[in-house]
Amino acid sequence: MERLSADDIFAFLQQAPVGRLTLYDPRTRSVRVTPLLFAYGGGRIFFISQPGNKLETLRAHPSGVTLQADEDRGDEWISVLAVGRYSDVQGRSTRAEALLLLAEKYRLAFARQVLAQAQAALRQGPAGIRRALSGATVGCIAIERASGRRFRTALTASNQSIQSGLHVSKELPDADLLRR
Repeated sequence: MERLSADDIFAFLQQAPVGRLTLYDPRTRSVRVTPLLFAYGGGRIFFISQPGNKLETLRAHPSGVTLQADEDRGDEWISVLAVGRYSDVQGRSTRAEALLLLAEKYRLAFARQVLAQAQAALRQGPAGIRRALSGATVGCIAIERASGRRFRTALTASNQSIQSGLHVSKELPDADLLRR
């Protein structure tokens, strides 16, 4: 196991396909973990959310919001934890930056999601379009601290010889001898 540098942590966050957002609600004394499509840029994690419990909890308790992301790459497993403070994105330029980062990261999947939401709004007429435009929130988690680990899973040459020796010795004993 090795600790990731800050540069490695932020590079990982830029490409990690999905994260898990962890929220604590002191009113109900419950923890919620929810998958989250997100984009990283400039020390901030951006995402889009519709109205609901997630946004209500984030707005009521913006401190200590945690995002965890990991990836199994075959020969290594990387895990990153980022903790920060939530806020709704204000201002057109920051909102545009967030949407651009999300569109660049998720490309076709992002476009399909936006299109599906637009089609649903259009079917509901002008009121549906107004609701869709006013309902979506671009959220931001300003990262206050982050940590990451890399776990190597590939066998080194010496481990492979030990492993093959163990494999051979496991095949040698007779099954009846093992039961005694």
